[in-house]
Amino acid sequence: MSRFRRLIRWGLPILLVGELILFIGGGGINPKVAAAAVVSLELVLVLFVGSEFAVLRRSFKAARANGLDSLASLKMALEEVLPRPIASVVLLDVATWYALWQRIRGRRDVGVDAVAIPYGSDLRPFVLVTVGLGVVELVVVHLLVPWPPARWALLVLGVISLLWIFGFLASLRVMPHTIDSRNLRLRFAGFTDIMIPTELIDKAQVRNIAKGHKRTVAVADGVLTIEVAGGSNIAVSLREPFEVQLPAWPWSKPEPPQPVHEVRFVADDPKMAVEALGQRRNVGSQVEPSDPLDSEHDDRPWRA
Repeated sequence: MSRFRRLIRWGLPILLVGELILFIGGGGINPKVAAAAVVSLELVLVLFVGSEFAVLRRSFKAARANGLDSLASLKMALEEVLPRPIASVVLLDVATWYALWQRIRGRRDVGVDAVAIPYGSDLRPFVLVTVGLGVVELVVVHLLVPWPPARWALLVLGVISLLWIFGFLASLRVMPHTIDSRNLRLRFAGFTDIMIPTELIDKAQVRNIAKGHKRTVAVADGVLTIEVAGGSNIAVSLREPFEVQLPAWPWSKPEPPQPVHEVRFVADDPKMAVEALGQRRNVGSQVEPSDPLDSEHDDRPWRA
């Protein structure tokens, strides 16, 4: 991306902030000057949004033509027209609501020739408890807040928050890991989406490994780990190192791509996952006893 594009991505946030400042502090300005400023700013905003929408549409269509799915294409397109922190937040929100909609429709984001590898069943009870507590909090706040506008505003925000949590829960179902003839796709809701070429897979095995990282997604000593509920239970060795780009929080700087020679992740049914990997790519598969843990990790047991 050129330096000009990196700078122009901040145009929309700057224009919106300028409008907000003019709206808040415009009372002391001459009415004619204020009106002219508002009209000029609105005209610039319309032209800017129109041009950036054209860039967004063109980038999205190009990504789709290259074989990416809708969400991955939207990610690339948003990063073309918005600063990365804002694009990340927008994409996560879109992915969550998309997952909720797809769950209502009974659909999953799985390719026609792909095999789904479900994960996240250990998280569902905790998420449902959070939803239950949120409902209780919603009722209590609605009964205790005396001022009607504030009460209804808090109610709307609370309902939206609960729906977002349901969207996160739905994303665990709608966005499973997948394996097809091209890629092993590893995901965690709308937060993580990493592709590993299927042709690089050498061996897949069931291996229960206790929590060993502070982050859900991490690379250490050439091993990519995507942990859920404190561990992983699938280990995939690669024929040769492959560079992966780790997801970054909106407020943090992205790390450079890192080479990995092994991938570890979680599957609800690890034996089925190993079989699926073996069928899609004629690789070695092995099921190890669940008692031993890697020496590089702590000795707390983790159960799939």
